[in-house]
Amino acid sequence: MWRFDGTFLRSKFGQRLFVLFVACALVPISLLLLISYRSVSSELEAQAEQRLQGLGKSTLMAVWDRLNLLDVELQLVEYSLNAPSAPGDHTTTSSTREIAVDPGRITGAVLESPSGEVKVIAGPGFDPPSLTEAQYAHLAAEKPLLSVRQDPYGEVEVLLARLVRPTGSTFSTVLWGQLEPTYLWWGPPLDNTLPAQTHLHIFASDLQKPVLSTVEAPPDLLRDLSQVLPNRSMGDLEWQNSEGTYRAHYRSANTRPVFGLPSLTVVLSEAKNLSLQPFLAFKRNLIGIVLLSLWIVLLLTISQIRRHLAPLEVLRKGTQQIAEGRFDARVSVDTGDELAELASSFNSMAGDLERQFKTLTTSNELVQAILSSLNTDRIVDTVLTEFHGLLESDRVVVTLIEQESRSVGHLYRKDSRSEQKEGPLVQPLADADLASLDSHRQHLLLPRGATCPSYFLCGGDPTTSQILALPIYLQDELAAIVAAGLSSATNAEDLDVASLRQVADQVAVALSNAKLVEDLDALSWGTLTALARTIDVRSPWTMGHSERVMDMAQRIGRKMGLSEGSLHSLLRGSLLHDVGKIGVPTEILDKAGSLTADEMETVRRHVRIGVQILRPVPALTDVLPVVAQHHEWFDGSGYPAGLAAGEICLEARILAAVDCYDALKSDRPYRAALSHDVVVSYLVEHSGTQFDPRVIEVLLAEVRNEPATEILEEGPSSIAI
Repeated sequence: MWRFDGTFLRSKFGQRLFVLFVACALVPISLLLLISYRSVSSELEAQAEQRLQGLGKSTLMAVWDRLNLLDVELQLVEYSLNAPSAPGDHTTTSSTREIAVDPGRITGAVLESPSGEVKVIAGPGFDPPSLTEAQYAHLAAEKPLLSVRQDPYGEVEVLLARLVRPTGSTFSTVLWGQLEPTYLWWGPPLDNTLPAQTHLHIFASDLQKPVLSTVEAPPDLLRDLSQVLPNRSMGDLEWQNSEGTYRAHYRSANTRPVFGLPSLTVVLSEAKNLSLQPFLAFKRNLIGIVLLSLWIVLLLTISQIRRHLAPLEVLRKGTQQIAEGRFDARVSVDTGDELAELASSFNSMAGDLERQFKTLTTSNELVQAILSSLNTDRIVDTVLTEFHGLLESDRVVVTLIEQESRSVGHLYRKDSRSEQKEGPLVQPLADADLASLDSHRQHLLLPRGATCPSYFLCGGDPTTSQILALPIYLQDELAAIVAAGLSSATNAEDLDVASLRQVADQVAVALSNAKLVEDLDALSWGTLTALARTIDVRSPWTMGHSERVMDMAQRIGRKMGLSEGSLHSLLRGSLLHDVGKIGVPTEILDKAGSLTADEMETVRRHVRIGVQILRPVPALTDVLPVVAQHHEWFDGSGYPAGLAAGEICLEARILAAVDCYDALKSDRPYRAALSHDVVVSYLVEHSGTQFDPRVIEVLLAEVRNEPATEILEEGPSSIAI
């Protein structure tokens, strides 16, 4: 078996084959095939493009016409609102009357008052989108407003609005109609009417993906459209998916003047091979002729090729071994011609690849390990471990420079003979060493016998022959240094310094990402703590309550074996569990006497208020069950939902017990802080009714060492929490 290789044209053997090939007229036949194929296929493709352009234009015009028709129907709804009631009917008004609409075109309609009140007048209700000033000005000009959005389930909603003033009203309201998308895109058939192997995509300017797709839109189509649409409203392009290549025609309409939507774009696509189907038989005949000619040429030249197959096979096997990663492969060819020179070059290349691939593999593994971590300590551990294999070094030292003081470093060391890292060792950094690094930002190689730099821990190790330092800069400031003590067997000239520099740059990226994550985490916790303290500071009785509950809940959660994710939810839920008390009047929170039934109901509403406050924050979704359920009782008699036992999440059961424990031990307007023994008695008595017995067992074990005091006269069952 032999493989065509263009290098044979530089040899006498290759030249003979080439002359023989041309003599057999393969080139003229191939040219004939190429010219015929290009001529016919160009004509068929031109026809296909014209067909797509016409179909795209008609599709966009049809959508435009249906939009105008739906606007007319919305105006009819407006007329129905202002139409007088039937004679003798004094019970309905324009704002309360049910309006009949065609559900195949408009599935529902609502009125939105200036105050934000939404009233359903036809079909199922829906929440209209918020209007910008520009959109409201568009409506005020008595023009329809088109809005395309996606609901939380990813379904496309198409809304059409007009500004109306119902009879008897002094204020203009917004009439919203929910359009049937299927009718808008396809028309009365309500189904795909495109020709076979033709696909349609419709884009609205305010969405990142199509509002209609007969086939999933690939990323390259979205990318190409975003590049061409700002300059041209129509044109042709190509895209691919797993089924093949498609030619497409896009056409965009400026819908802003009429409907307030920046643009509406229609993309019609057709399988590229569809236009060439009539040409397949013709192509098969021409290919058959060329293959027959090629076979004749091969028969005439096989005798010459056979004599050279042996060295080519040797080279092929050597190449295959290289492709399989066996870079120690070598070949032996002794023919005295260009093939022997090729074998010698192959052996030299294999040796270079063996050295470079080893460095590249280790570098890639190191980079992947570094970039997969967003924790500074883990990044340092990875660098200390992997740089030994990358450099065959005796010692690696990572120095993190303090942001506040550029002259102080935190040094971490790991030797090749040790499994554990040492550090951090905080020590000052010499100005001369830092200046030397600033002058050699790519790398600095210190020879054997040089003074040990302040960012390296030499320790008098005699095997360290030289030191390679890679400075790492963040925002043009020296942030870290990776230094390796090279063993005496390492030749500095063989080091792939460019690859090492790339790895150091990736370390810089990882450290930057880790710092951002740590800063964001600190900001997040600071914000949550400030919010919790804002609630606690409303009353001197609850000062510090949320943070004490958070600390105790974490201890209980860890002893009960919660996962890190559950502990994180418990931590934030404990801190924010009383955030809803911002909606409870201070006079109720600080009331010294017993609460009335209405006041108690007001206090209980703080749970739902807290959930409403936290719900808009996506990052706090996992906290909502903890906040919502921390006043549920284990026997189902709690509030607000009356959940019981396993229906209550474990984090909320832990929080309920810890919250009660801290509240009983703290002063309240209606009572003084209770003794430790009284609190314990209350928890034990209500274990299995108010609290989860497992949680109470762990909690009592945690607080067992707290000092016991005398029990008050009143029993635990009568204590107000």
